[in-house]
Amino acid sequence: MLAVGLTAGCATRSGETTAPPSTSALPGAQGWSPPTAPVSVTPSPAPAAAAVLPPQYAGLDRSDPDAVARAVLTLWFTWDPAIDTDSTVAQLRAAPLLTAALTNKLRIPVDGQGQGGDLQWHDWAAAGMRLVPTISPGVEPVPLSTDTAAYRQFVVDQAITGPDGRVSGTQHQVVDVVLTRPDAGSGWALAQVDQQ
Repeated sequence: MLAVGLTAGCATRSGETTAPPSTSALPGAQGWSPPTAPVSVTPSPAPAAAAVLPPQYAGLDRSDPDAVARAVLTLWFTWDPAIDTDSTVAQLRAAPLLTAALTNKLRIPVDGQGQGGDLQWHDWAAAGMRLVPTISPGVEPVPLSTDTAAYRQFVVDQAITGPDGRVSGTQHQVVDVVLTRPDAGSGWALAQVDQQ
């Protein structure tokens, strides 16, 4: 991504605007003049949401909120930095099991969302590392479930795994999730993920 900044003038503490410094007074600026047309930067396109689940989830029981939550978290936290531009790409692989609102929220670029801008992400990508999660039940109490809302807590341990299968470390976090469905006869979808 390329960012271009131009100074049109400087404001003083009293709010007055002063002229920008002359380009002839700046070293190396002789003969340079600012562009006459505004410079536009095209943002990166939003990551695509998966239309179907990976084959290993073909028989997933959507009536079981625990099974749906575990499937989502496995997809959500399986990162392949050599292929994925950031962690949002992995999260969107779970889109068929997410509410439309959560999927749309993930597709909107937000500063700090995802791990792609992180130097660690780039190091993992260069080393061919993958992060492979183990999902276990959490121990803290959660609200009681209803026919249309289920609350769960899980512990996610992501094994930082090299191309040779060796684990060089683990990332540990507690994750609270909320699943919803329109009525008792419908399948569950993940509506909210809160990482502690």
